[in-house]
Amino acid sequence: MIKDLVNDEAILSQPCAAATAEDAPLAQDLLDTLASLEDAVCLAANQIGVAKAVVVYVDDNEQPHVMYNPKILMGLGPQRLTESCLTH
Repeated sequence: MIKDLVNDEAILSQPCAAATAEDAPLAQDLLDTLASLEDAVCLAANQIGVAKAVVVYVDDNEQPHVMYNPKILMGLGPQRLTESCLTH
């Protein structure tokens, strides 16, 4: 189901709980919402008001992916990127 984006800093700043198998419907809501947005490539659960560690993104081949409880394990060095956020 397509959800509204959240812009409330208090909600976006909350720590996210670990995702579980029961969060599959949340992942589908994220995929549906991401697909409805023009020029968006990534969306986190807190951006639709749910403080869970679930993120969806679209790769370079336009294929959607879901990440549950993602962690950054390694950095490849400094990079210069332009980032924008849908909810900030």
